[in-house]
Amino acid sequence: MLTVLEKTNETIDIIDNSYIIKRLKELNRLIDNDKEVKLLINDFNKYKDKYYKDNIINDDLISSKKELYNHKYIDEYLKIYNSLNLSIISFNKKLSLLLKSDIHRCSRK
Repeated sequence: MLTVLEKTNETIDIIDNSYIIKRLKELNRLIDNDKEVKLLINDFNKYKDKYYKDNIINDDLISSKKELYNHKYIDEYLKIYNSLNLSIISFNKKLSLLLKSDIHRCSRK
């Protein structure tokens, strides 16, 4: 079981130092410093807040979301983030199965 935990920590270190994580951090920095993106985010949030208040989806909300999500930084960020998320979910499932089988093996001894 200790080996599994050590390998898990090694895997986390590899992920933390990967190009994907570095690119996500870089995109996050670019997004934070881009005036156009900030305006798109503010615009979208304004219509989203109105949606939460009125519970009505309107064209402004739809178009602001499209504009935001089609921005090159946001688009790339979301693609990488979603891909990473799916990979982590898959990894967690495999790890969970491995740990369960290891627990059963240990309890038989």
